[in-house]
Parts: sequence; structure tokens; C-alpha cells
Amino acid sequence: VERMQHRGPDFMGIRIFDNNAALAHLRLAIIDLVADSNQPFERDDRYFVSYNGEIYNYIELRDDLIKIGYKFKTQSDSEVLVAAYEAWGDDCVNHFNGMWAFAIYDKIANKLFCSRDRFGVKPFNYATVNGQFIFSSEIKSILEYFPEEKIPNYNVISNFCRNSVGAQIKETWFQNIFRLEPAHNLTVSSEGINIERYWDYPKKTNQNITFENAVTHYRDLFKNAVDIRMRSDVPVGFTLSSGVDSMSIVSVLKDHLNGNNKSYTATFPENKFLKSEKQNYKNDIEIDEAKIVKEVSKQLELDPTLVEINFTNYVEELSKIIFNMESGHGSPAVFPLNSIFKKATEDITVVLEGQGADELLAGYLNNV
Repeated sequence: VERMQHRGPDFMGIRIFDNNAALAHLRLAIIDLVADSNQPFERDDRYFVSYNGEIYNYIELRDDLIKIGYKFKTQSDSEVLVAAYEAWGDDCVNHFNGMWAFAIYDKIANKLFCSRDRFGVKPFNYATVNGQFIFSSEIKSILEYFPEEKIPNYNVISNFCRNSVGAQIKETWFQNIFRLEPAHNLTVSSEGINIERYWDYPKKTNQNITFENAVTHYRDLFKNAVDIRMRSDVPVGFTLSSGVDSMSIVSVLKDHLNGNNKSYTATFPENKFLKSEKQNYKNDIEIDEAKIVKEVSKQLELDPTLVEINFTNYVEELSKIIFNMESGHGSPAVFPLNSIFKKATEDITVVLEGQGADELLAGYLNNV
């Protein structure tokens, strides 16, 4: 557990059960910061949960559960999650709007129910060694427990080097350690291990819609998605570039930031211009985004932090990045992002990012 202390510095909890089962959790407190919400969280001395992520619609689900007789002792989404499992069983995940990786142990049924969110935002790694099932947010903890499993998976590593295929597949860089894939549940019981997909992308699209109605519908969905992610009991910040994705997020929130106005931007002062192929410096493209970010920050009343990216320590930092990610990454942007997050950690716990806009809105040719 201590191998992952960096993931949850606020509290470490461990529960060991009589029938050879155990749960451990390192907490990064975001919702309901009191000690009663520490994990593993217990309900009725039967259900125990270790949970990473956030169920964004936990307030609405809490109200639904109260209406059918459930009572709560905390304001945490962890308690809502385990109550939802008690009420709806495996189907609880279809009620969740959020990002998660969790494991719920039913002490009476001697059953472990695990789940990963629809897009795999939160990590979930697992292995079965000599009849023992072990899972963890990071592979490091599995290797600490089973050091003999530090066996490279050269096929996966080669696939990354040739095709930039990274953390989106089931196999990891270690032969006998696997990822629970996005939108999948995993159950461990006396009957063995069972893995099932609980959600998939819609196969049908609604083409009987006007452009204006589509824009309105998308705007409403986008605004709701941003608003609901601001539910936090700790300060929230933003990564900000000159792109439409991150700026759209901040623009949606401009009238109700409620003091959450810190933003973080990578700057490249020593590589300010991208030289044209013909070395015609009149046509140089300015790649440093500081100027635009400063203008936007002034309009939106943000408190911008400009993080200068220095490539002199690139190799050293890249080794740390690979250690943290436990795999490769298909984009060099991971280096400036790492620098931004290191700086943001000095001030805040949570940032909203503009990731996914290109994939969602056909920004890449292979999406069209």
C-alpha cells in the first residue's frame, strides 16, 4: 500500500477479513473531508468499498435512495456508491455519472464486485497468482506483493514502440498483470472470476435533427457536464491553452467560479516560434500560448500561472513519467502536462482539463 502513498496522502486505511480477504485505500479527500468518509468505507458491517474517482450525480442518487428508505451518516459519494450497490446490485453502475474504479466486498456472500468507468479514466490493474486475486490502481503495488511477476511483456512494449498503442488495451507491460477494460465489471466469488461489459457506445444515431437543435442540445449537455464536475469540497483549478476545448470549459463557468479561478498554462519562451520550412521568418507560427492566455484570463478574471517548460531535464523527467504511468504515452505533450500538474499540486487538488474535444468533435481525420 505504501508504494502508492503519492496517490492518497490524506489517509491510509486497511481492513483484513477472516476469510482471507483484505481491502486497502489511500485517500485523496475531495468530497466530505471528515474522517467518517475515510475508506475502506463500511455499510451495515456487510459491504466494504475501496473507491477511486467521483460519482458526479451522487446528490441526485442520494435523494433517490432516501426516497426508497435508505439513510446516510455522511455527505460523501462513497456512501452513496455502496448504498446504490446494496439497492440495485451490479446494475448500480448504470445509474452512475462519473469516473471510477472501485471494489466492493460483500462479507456475508464472500464476493468481490469491481467496476471501471465507461471511458477508463480511473485505472484498475489485477493479477491472479497461485490462486490469489490481487488488484490495485498501480502495478507497483502488485509487484511489491508478487515481485516474481516482474516479467516484461515484450509484445505489448513492441506494439507501443511501433504503433503508439498504450494504456487503452487489456494487456500491460507485464505478462501476467492485466487492466480491467473500460465499461467492464469484474466479480470474484466461489464460482471464480467473471468479467462482463456493462455499457457500449450507442450504435444508432439521430439524424432527424436540425443543426440549430443539435447545437442547443450539445450546449446543454456540455454545460451540465462542466457544472456537475465542479462539485468539490476543495479548490478546483483549470489547465488552460489557447485552444477552444479548455477555453470553452472556463467560459461556461465564468459567472460562477466562486473563487476557483486558478489556471495553469505551459509556455515555451525559448522555442517561441515554429520556423516555416522555407525559413521565411515573416511567416513564423507563434506556438507559445502565453499572450492569448493572458488576454483571455483578463477577460474571465482568472489567476493564471504560466509554467515555463525547460527541456534540459527531459530524460530525467521522462523516466519519472514512465514510472508514474507504468506504460508509454503516444504524445510528447505528456512532458509539459507533467510540468503543469507538478506546479498545480502546490496550490490545488483538482483540475478540469479540455481533453477529448478532438475525439468527440471529429478533430482527427481518422474520426471522420
